[in-house]
Amino acid sequence: MSNYFTEFQKVSKTDWEAKIVADLKGKNQDILRISDAIEEIELSGYQHSEDIDHEDEIPGNFPYSRGMNKPDNSWNNGVLIEIEDEISANRKALKALNSGADLLVFKTIKPKTNWKTVLDQIEFDHIKTQFIVTSPDELNELKNSVNVERNEISFNIDFLEGQWTDASFQKVADMFKASQQQFCSISGFKLQQSGATTWQEAAFSLGAGHEYLVKLMHLGFTIDQAAACISFKIGIGSNYFYEIAKIRSLKRLWSKIVNAYSPEHACSHNCPITAVI
Repeated sequence: MSNYFTEFQKVSKTDWEAKIVADLKGKNQDILRISDAIEEIELSGYQHSEDIDHEDEIPGNFPYSRGMNKPDNSWNNGVLIEIEDEISANRKALKALNSGADLLVFKTIKPKTNWKTVLDQIEFDHIKTQFIVTSPDELNELKNSVNVERNEISFNIDFLEGQWTDASFQKVADMFKASQQQFCSISGFKLQQSGATTWQEAAFSLGAGHEYLVKLMHLGFTIDQAAACISFKIGIGSNYFYEIAKIRSLKRLWSKIVNAYSPEHACSHNCPITAVI
């Protein structure tokens, strides 16, 4: 295959802009500016390679804007299972797995749930599983029904809502300190659904994530232990480029927040994200 980068002469940004001005034939250059009133963003309608910040963007390298995975950058394909009836929820989960899903997210809307029926025949070793938990009672019910201390299992607990108190937060933190499972879930998705801009969603997520880090370290967690317990849920809108920029920014800035506390392990910079469409 030909290397086209060597076959064509490189054009500088100055030469390129001169050509753009010539092609405008006297029209106002402001038409090349993009102003997004909803996102409150202004940007240029064109970009040049000289505009690129030439940091090491290889996956697995700080600041991890391309993630931690060196071999690939694959995502898990997840399905939300809302539990109204245990048998129906189990059938839906098994059907999703047979259709190619490798992540199941369970959310019960029942006061009491028979988890053994819901999770019948589901092999946790081969998939990722998340449980959305809204109260301490729900978490206790799950813990009494399922072996929850597994690396493949994480929990989405939003301590900013529901029945959670400082005392219940400390109790849950003590429960997961040894296993270092994800249980603190920051939901930027809720802000996105309420009309927040991409940068507002990212800013809230980072602020809440840092608050959890500090709170866990005050409870005796190391920075590595605390970072391992935190995950993010973000919403995905219709503008591809904005959403990619949001995810990259979230990864990059989160790794810099964690790095400020001098973690011992590189994996502590990871920014686990569940993206919801």
